[in-house]
Amino acid sequence: MNHMMAMHSLKRSKQQGASMLFIGFILVILALIGKFAFSVVPFYEEYAAISRSVNQLSDKPNARTMTGTNLKSSLLNILYINSVRTVKDANFKEHFYLKKTGSGRDVIIKYQREALFFKNIYLTVKFEETVTL
Repeated sequence: MNHMMAMHSLKRSKQQGASMLFIGFILVILALIGKFAFSVVPFYEEYAAISRSVNQLSDKPNARTMTGTNLKSSLLNILYINSVRTVKDANFKEHFYLKKTGSGRDVIIKYQREALFFKNIYLTVKFEETVTL
């Protein structure tokens, strides 16, 4: 009888559910995903605004005949209107390349941003797109 009671108490003492270690592990994973999202999402939003700005420039009827200087000036104005503050006259060539083609011009976007993720680990986001005017 005592043997039966001991077996019964062993069955009751089996753990059910998740351990604290497992819950802690899940919380760490969720925190890393959250940190990643908060680091990268603003870059995607900014790139979307940049892409929208270039497409707005291409919708202008005289975009094909504009000089390189006028294209640059118009694009910088549109970027400013769309709240893109990272692209300025001084660093324009880091993010854009204007290329003459047979029918007009291409605007090549090469946008790269870097953010500190953790201590000496950085996240780099790179976008490349070509829009024909």
